[in-house]
Amino acid sequence: MRLALLLLLFAVHSARAQDLTAADLTLAGMQLGKNTLQDVLSHFGIAPLRHGNVDELCYRSESPLLAAWVLFGAGDEGDYEKLTQFRVVTSQPPDITCPPSARLSSELATDSGIRIGMAEEELKPKLGPRLKATFENGRLSSFEVRQQ
Repeated sequence: MRLALLLLLFAVHSARAQDLTAADLTLAGMQLGKNTLQDVLSHFGIAPLRHGNVDELCYRSESPLLAAWVLFGAGDEGDYEKLTQFRVVTSQPPDITCPPSARLSSELATDSGIRIGMAEEELKPKLGPRLKATFENGRLSSFEVRQQ
């Protein structure tokens, strides 16, 4: 009986950790499942497309206050057109050119407030297969959000 209750609690917690809102899925005006790679190009400017399991466009912040790169991706679920994921990292991604963008400011965050530097405890309830994160010294140093 106790085992069944523990399994149920774990399942509820795991399901809750995967619940992401539209605000969690929106970064710099681009929403997963809604916007396309063409929208990203129109909004941020020309960037080379990296082909792979997920086609990606990369941009870096112009701000000296924020060392950040953003990769917008469209995979199979979005027919390689609609955005299916974005990644925010604090070091240059390998094998892709990332032009600077003034639209990536030091206030870069999802519409729900997920941002580089936030405390690990703030983000823990949302972590799961759709939201992956890396922390350094208890602070968010990179994250990836997926539509599915």
